[in-house]
Amino acid sequence: MHRLLAIALLITACWPILALADYDRGLAAYQRGDFTQAHSEWLDAAQQGMAQAQYRLADLYESGLGVNRDFLEASKWYRRAARQGHTISQHMIGLTYAYGLGVPRNMVEAYMWLDLAAASGDLNAGALRDSLARAMEPDQLADARKLSENWQPQQ
Repeated sequence: MHRLLAIALLITACWPILALADYDRGLAAYQRGDFTQAHSEWLDAAQQGMAQAQYRLADLYESGLGVNRDFLEASKWYRRAARQGHTISQHMIGLTYAYGLGVPRNMVEAYMWLDLAAASGDLNAGALRDSLARAMEPDQLADARKLSENWQPQQ
């Protein structure tokens, strides 16, 4: 019984290292133009919860590199990374909500995600957020600001 517990703890401790290895192999494949292999490697790391791999995977789906272009799948992976605080993914999921790419168009959600990205230093997200704010109703803007203020990263 102790041996099984020790093995389980060892696997749990090594999980982030395995995800990083998958990510690095995916990056190498991407750089040599093997987008199908990059997808496979990043999918493994993304499923293990690595935000950077989730972002990269979303980017493949958005651009159609190595996979069929799929905004729904891209938005799923952007959202997962964004929920962990990944700034670029917050920007991207904000855009998907603003334009309704793979998700229903939702200005409140778009504003919230762009505001979070802006708070992390993404100047372009801030400009987009401000542009959205000018087109929103006051109650929508209040709701969006409240969501942004109360947001907490998740794993």
